[in-house]
Amino acid sequence: MTDVLVNYAEELFIKNQVIDAYRKAKLAQQLDPFYGGDGGILLDRYIAAYRVHAAATKRNEYGEMDWYNVLGIDDYDASEDTIIHRFCKVAKLIDPESHFSAAAQEAYDIISRAFETLRHSEKRAAFHRRWGLKPPRPKRMRLCRTMCPKNSRPVRSKNTTSFVRRGTGTSCIC
Repeated sequence: MTDVLVNYAEELFIKNQVIDAYRKAKLAQQLDPFYGGDGGILLDRYIAAYRVHAAATKRNEYGEMDWYNVLGIDDYDASEDTIIHRFCKVAKLIDPESHFSAAAQEAYDIISRAFETLRHSEKRAAFHRRWGLKPPRPKRMRLCRTMCPKNSRPVRSKNTTSFVRRGTGTSCIC
């Protein structure tokens, strides 16, 4: 039964009925979560590729895709690490060299474009403006752990001024 649903989902995708293909693949996963061996990774690959295509159908008035939705990120204020992590996770699932679905190659191209847009701060800010979102948060400043004037307080002795380290937790980008 699972074979029939997976084949039917692939036929639906080829007929450009992406959302129906995604639903049939999810139904196949509910029927047999371990289909294809190796913990059901085969169905996960089909579902990931179809989900990317289904997410790519959501567009703004300029015809641009919602790149966060393509990568499966719910938070438009996600950090760069979250974007990288999510891209790697989806890319491993739909890698066209190891997954021979009709949806794999194009889905990989779509997530690559999403990653290129969201990882560069200028492109990401432009995307936010076009979608009417608030601007992304700037990168967090790292904490300075070195001995420097910005992270120290001056202590004067007779002839010299030296710096004594303050407590940790001060923001310093030196």
